[in-house]
Amino acid sequence: MTTLETPLDIEAKNLKKMHLYAHLRELRRRLVWVVLALTIGFGVGLGVAEPVYRFLLLPLQQALPPTATNTLIFTAVTDGFVTEMRVAWFVALVFGFPVLAWQIYAFVAPGLYPGEKKWFRAYLLAAPLLFIIGAALAYGVVLRLALAFFLSFGLDSSGSGTIGSTYLGTVGAYLSFVTGLLLAFGISFQLPIIITALGRSGLVPLATLKAKRRHAVVLVLIFAAIVTPPDVISQLTLSVPLYALYEVSLLLIAAGVSREQKNI
Repeated sequence: MTTLETPLDIEAKNLKKMHLYAHLRELRRRLVWVVLALTIGFGVGLGVAEPVYRFLLLPLQQALPPTATNTLIFTAVTDGFVTEMRVAWFVALVFGFPVLAWQIYAFVAPGLYPGEKKWFRAYLLAAPLLFIIGAALAYGVVLRLALAFFLSFGLDSSGSGTIGSTYLGTVGAYLSFVTGLLLAFGISFQLPIIITALGRSGLVPLATLKAKRRHAVVLVLIFAAIVTPPDVISQLTLSVPLYALYEVSLLLIAAGVSREQKNI
């Protein structure tokens, strides 16, 4: 037996549809800004592709013995073009990350309370800084240690292979390795923002986060093993700072909860 809808029921459904359409329009507008930022970043990347490529190549050049003449090679006619496109997109992703973070905030801000907006903006400003710190750690420490470790098995001090081989790495493989590592570290260092947001919003209570410390250690180690080269030094270089950031997140949540209790 079907029940007839009352005018109030129809009006409620129409309001839900209007709210959904409004959210979809707002989401589309935010995505347009992100795409625009990526497009501008890609254009900038095309202009600075050569110096950025040399910058990314520097750790490899320093890891190779001075007498080693071969660094990277092309294996296809299109590799030069593809390399420039890859570098440009890498610049676009780095350039567009702050814009993406801001658009996420702008999308969720209307549903936040004034106090939540305040701390959300503070953590949002920290997002680009944490991204830079993570990428810098990967470039200045992890990448250099990983290259020195792996090349030590194939090259001696004269630049010749220990079993008579010569290093002939491809441009594509090296760029995938280095840019993937930099982006992985930069994104990984957003952990305190995510954890603090979950704690301050009440989605995950502080007591639960404290009780799950052992699980956090295991998850951090697994994540580090996935995104870093397969050597213990690189994995520890990521896992130790990540767990430290987890503990910092707990302190930030506790400080926020204490401040709220005092204001009551």
